[in-house]
Amino acid sequence: MNRLQVRVTMMLCLLSLSLFSQEKQTIAVLDFEAFGINEFEVQSLTNRTRTLLVRSGQYQVVERGKMNEILNEQGFQQSGCTTEECIVEVGQLLGVKYMLGGSIGRVGETFTIDMRMIDIQTGKIFKSASYDVEGKIDDVLKTGLPDALDKLLGTKRGKVETASVTITFEPADAVLFIEEVPKGGSPVILKGLTVGQKLYIQIQHPDYEAAEDFITLKAGVNPAMHFTLNRLQGQLSVSGKPGEAKIKLSGLDIGQSPLVDFQYPVGDYNLVISKPEYQKYFRDIRIDNDNPLNIDYQLEPLSKSKALVFSAIFPGAGQLYQRHSARGLLLMASALGAGWMIMDTHSQFLDDKDDWMTKRDLYNNNIDQPELWVSQKEAATNAFNVMKDTQKKQYLYIGALGLVWSINVLDIIF
Repeated sequence: MNRLQVRVTMMLCLLSLSLFSQEKQTIAVLDFEAFGINEFEVQSLTNRTRTLLVRSGQYQVVERGKMNEILNEQGFQQSGCTTEECIVEVGQLLGVKYMLGGSIGRVGETFTIDMRMIDIQTGKIFKSASYDVEGKIDDVLKTGLPDALDKLLGTKRGKVETASVTITFEPADAVLFIEEVPKGGSPVILKGLTVGQKLYIQIQHPDYEAAEDFITLKAGVNPAMHFTLNRLQGQLSVSGKPGEAKIKLSGLDIGQSPLVDFQYPVGDYNLVISKPEYQKYFRDIRIDNDNPLNIDYQLEPLSKSKALVFSAIFPGAGQLYQRHSARGLLLMASALGAGWMIMDTHSQFLDDKDDWMTKRDLYNNNIDQPELWVSQKEAATNAFNVMKDTQKKQYLYIGALGLVWSINVLDIIF
């Protein structure tokens, strides 16, 4: 090694010793200004900033208690100290090299962090940084302040890996529990979880079997999880008088009575029991898997006299009232068909009658043209026969309507 290399090495060693022996620069942190957040929150955030500054190892940070003690002895209150002149004055009282101040505000769902470091000797801003955080005040504490301070100091922390997972399930109104803490209905998106953490997942719904599972979280976005709960089953028994009545649950036909130990999904239903010539039975029920549900009904007969009045007014109406839908609709359609034909043939009869009378008058009034008498008489006779045929059809349809009405009434009576 030559002399020049030796001298350079000695100078570097001396410089290193000088740097290592040099004390850290002193700094104090003023309470941040608060915009849109309360004083308690801003004080907590200021304390966290002070702690993060200590952890950075770049400065010798004046403790809050020591700082307040010195300022109180000088009769100085730091509250309201926001201008650079005031900050410099506080720094001079504290005897520090730098002062760190700033503000934390909220606009909508966004928090804005502004930091500035002032050199007390020059009275000028030495460093400044701004940082925005979306979310809650917790996000400012956990990520906003560390990131803003890193930006101010020009440091870079090791990125802390977190995990996230999306959990969906059916039915969506079930409730997801993470470690027995409710998280709400589907979907549930979990973020910022600890990598390697093992979570106990449970999904509950009063009408379904509970589902549970464990998940060990990996870094980043974990595969989505989906659960389909199985519906619980309960027992329903229905019996009563009269028998063979139709049973419906919320509009769905499930059979006839008697119904014994019928398995059906747990839930709330509207029960309807019906039979022709009886009043319907309505009841709101709940089927559960703990206790079998037994229904005993008694249907009240419909009024026969009322059915008779309805049928007398219009064929088939009484049968519909008695819930004989097929017979009622058939009789009603027959009556309407016969009525329509009666009106149609009556209209045709009137037209045929006019035609006959016209031709008859031509024959009776023809005195000067005897050569037309034979043809006019024949035409009048044919028109008369057509009119009589139409009239017979009308009587036939009237008879058919009467027959439908009679059958309709006799069906109600017997």
